[in-house]
Amino acid sequence: MAPVEWHYHTFHKIILFLSGQAACDEKTVAILQYLNVRLTERIAIDNLAARLYLSKFHMMRRFRARTGCTIHGYLVGKRLLPAQELMRGRMRATDACDQSGFQDYSTFSRAFKRQCGRTPRQS
Repeated sequence: MAPVEWHYHTFHKIILFLSGQAACDEKTVAILQYLNVRLTERIAIDNLAARLYLSKFHMMRRFRARTGCTIHGYLVGKRLLPAQELMRGRMRATDACDQSGFQDYSTFSRAFKRQCGRTPRQS
């Protein structure tokens, strides 16, 4: 599956999940809400698991089973969306990286290239 198709499929599955059209799980909904509210912040999996009273391994398995993607994959995909919009508005790639919640440019650049097929500077 191509990267763009994977993101479409993943986000579509999550939308169905949140809209009640897929099996509902309050812990997974809580994870998604936490991640979406803190999208631009540094998120520690250990802290998130402790907040939800789950082991981090159980939380990660549960999230993947319900949504079809890992927590990390979800975060990267969600952070790339605003970064792409900012860059379409002629913002520099390094500034879009910072404002989108990526911790460093190399991580952002690799993720961007994996999803879009080109580097941020080529956009």
